[in-house]
Amino acid sequence: YAFTGTVTGAGGVNTPSFFATTSTQHSITNQTDTKIQFATEVVDTDNCYDPSTNYRFTPTTAGKYHIFLTCSVETQGGVSTFNYAFIKLKKNGSLIYQSYVDSSNNNTYAAQGVVNAVVDMNGSSDYVEGFINCNASSSTIRTQTGEYMMFGGYKIIE
Repeated sequence: YAFTGTVTGAGGVNTPSFFATTSTQHSITNQTDTKIQFATEVVDTDNCYDPSTNYRFTPTTAGKYHIFLTCSVETQGGVSTFNYAFIKLKKNGSLIYQSYVDSSNNNTYAAQGVVNAVVDMNGSSDYVEGFINCNASSSTIRTQTGEYMMFGGYKIIE
């Protein structure tokens, strides 16, 4: 039997949504929360992501959002002195979720962390940002670029 009627009251949209990455490496200050500059906007359905000043997502619709953050860092020159990294998701300037990568016993020079979260947003003033805090005995820590660096999110249909 083929259905030929109309379904009403179903569906919804996952907007606002955004996805941003980086195209250049950025230096990270050792043992300091450093905001990640996701300046390459791939998707921004409602112009709620700021890719040039604050690097934050401020959705204009209240609801629950799936937010994801992936960050990869390395010590300059591939020196095996990387110890640990915290990849941090902050809401309104306060830490809400983080991932921890410990490389202190692995003689490595790079690490990647991922955060996935469901975040309630008020649709007017709430915002989320990505930060990193690393420890390495090398003088320079820097982010990777492109496919190693992602920040995005979308409204969950409720």
